[in-house]
Amino acid sequence: MTTAIILAGCAETSDSGGPPFSADLLPPMILSSTTLDERRILIVFDEPVHAPILETAVEPVLPIAEITPDGSELIVTFSEDQSIGVDYILRMSVSDASDNSLSFLYSFSGWNPRVPDVLINELNPRGSSSTPDCIELLAKSPGNLGGLRLLIGTGENYSAELIFPAVELAEGEFIVVHAKPEGLPEEVDELESPDESGGRLALDI
Repeated sequence: MTTAIILAGCAETSDSGGPPFSADLLPPMILSSTTLDERRILIVFDEPVHAPILETAVEPVLPIAEITPDGSELIVTFSEDQSIGVDYILRMSVSDASDNSLSFLYSFSGWNPRVPDVLINELNPRGSSSTPDCIELLAKSPGNLGGLRLLIGTGENYSAELIFPAVELAEGEFIVVHAKPEGLPEEVDELESPDESGGRLALDI
């Protein structure tokens, strides 16, 4: 999942009283972004850009090895692998040929090369006193859940979203997602191990 917060600035212009002329006064705009692999992200703009590496940083710290502009595309290469499922924020600025600048924050989840094949095995949208509203997922292959998104709705129209933490799964294991938490003290998010929660059904499957 990615998010961009944008601040834009334009190059200074002057009015000499001469005939009207056409000038580029608009900053670059982000069209798309993609995490290519564990060390690279690609950001596509609506026009050719260049970016100074000294004004670029990532939190949590992820050292930047190189920024490679290629026309309207820009690849940021890190000198270390991203950690699976970690939420990173990239802060950087770019400029176009007319020195119009764009500063932005880009949020991305650490690359996961081992996403398991996950099947919705059971769906209970109307819970009872003994069975809560829940979604049961089955891992059909081993892997790591880090960064995987579960949407209540469709990709374009959803009411809730869950981004899984970096938890290892073996083939055949189940994950039960409580769609309506009941507020029980033992009902906690499982951030490191699939047996941390003590909510209903959490340990029965």
